[in-house]
Amino acid sequence: MNKSLRIAGILNFFFNAYYWILQTFLPILLSARGVSDIGIGGLISAYSSSAMVVMLPMGLLADRIKSKRLMVTAVLIQAIFPFCLLYFPAKAYPFLFMASGAAYAMFLVSLNSSFYRTLPEENRGSLVGFFVGAGVLGYGMGPFVGGLVVDRFGYFVMFVLVLVINLVCLFLMPMLSDGKGLVVSFRSYAGDLAKPVVRWTLALQMIFSSHSGIEMAFLSLFLLKNIHLSRAIIGIFFSAIGLYMFVLLLILGHRFDKRPRPMLLAAIGFTTSGIFQIATGYTHDFWTTLAVRYCHTFGDALIMLITNVLTSVAFSKERMGVGFGLMQIVRMGTIAGISPIGGWIASSYGYPGAFAFSGSITILFALILFAAKPNLPHSYNSNDLVEY
Repeated sequence: MNKSLRIAGILNFFFNAYYWILQTFLPILLSARGVSDIGIGGLISAYSSSAMVVMLPMGLLADRIKSKRLMVTAVLIQAIFPFCLLYFPAKAYPFLFMASGAAYAMFLVSLNSSFYRTLPEENRGSLVGFFVGAGVLGYGMGPFVGGLVVDRFGYFVMFVLVLVINLVCLFLMPMLSDGKGLVVSFRSYAGDLAKPVVRWTLALQMIFSSHSGIEMAFLSLFLLKNIHLSRAIIGIFFSAIGLYMFVLLLILGHRFDKRPRPMLLAAIGFTTSGIFQIATGYTHDFWTTLAVRYCHTFGDALIMLITNVLTSVAFSKERMGVGFGLMQIVRMGTIAGISPIGGWIASSYGYPGAFAFSGSITILFALILFAAKPNLPHSYNSNDLVEY
């Protein structure tokens, strides 16, 4: 693994640490400030909608200029966003969340397009597993450290931690390789959508995102209010999940290189994820909840690996910015649509009802995969998929 790919993984770790610190503890802060479950769902929707709107333009820019320029702008916005929540009135929250969502899109598309442009053909599953796994580790360790900080020192110090994370990202960016900007025909982008592998990859992304939106809005609140965990223990809970998934993705990525069977593995992943998403709502203590979430995230790890490997080969490297941007439009659009519905279900039937709703969608899609048996090729060299 070359230095640039390692730096991309490290940046993905810090980016996700930042992102999940806020996603874990902002709902708790907003709830304490009197924002309703429906209101929290609406703010998550505003964040996702803003990211979705700018995702494609950011992808076009990432294909034409050096991605690191966009990443610097995004980091500066992300660094000041949390402090604005402390000092601005509640009526400004939707606009602040929209600005943060735009910065999220800018950084996400730039980092991923840079990684996938420089990804070699060999050991694709292992390298993608490392990159995605580093992000998942950030998902776990960010809330862990954030939980310890906010529980002992409060939200202001936690936001200082977020600022430090963004400064570290600024320090690492010069070490990231970045392909030259290219002038790409707009007609060539439209041709990608005709490929079955692209359409199936977008479908995987949409269904996986349907349960992510529910978790983003309500998992930390479920752990706080239903399982009665402190904010510090919630951080430990997420760190345990993140470490587990990091190791799991490294193993699964290596196994995928040996025997790629993407749609079968995806169907197994969606089945496992959906069953244990529903079961989450019926847990009552730390250890039972952790065990159920371990089962759930085994399915998630399979889905994440397959979706990202397919993304890396479905779009050509010179069009990866728009390709990844399109994937994220599907993700954010799904989250924006599902979060208010989840908020209504949570307010009417409790958090278990919201988990049951999202888990049922996931299981239904798994049944479709088992029945359809999509005939994708078993070669994952990107040159073999240009016409597929």
